[in-house]
Amino acid sequence: MIQASKREVRKGVALTDPKAILLSISIVAAAIPNGIVNSSGIVIIREMSFSTTKINELEIVSDAVQIVTILVGGNVT
Repeated sequence: MIQASKREVRKGVALTDPKAILLSISIVAAAIPNGIVNSSGIVIIREMSFSTTKINELEIVSDAVQIVTILVGGNVT
């Protein structure tokens, strides 16, 4: 009986762990704009008469924000 109760407790730990919750939220938050930018962002930016270099610079900013968000979410305890 004691081992069974320990297993039940372990299953619920991830749902109440603040670090796991914040990391999950940061990954989802980074994935939503990433999907939009990758699917239609390049076409929209190109239609606005931006050069390929400017398009790449705008993508770098988006990627940097995603990386920082994931790192901050992973380091919050």
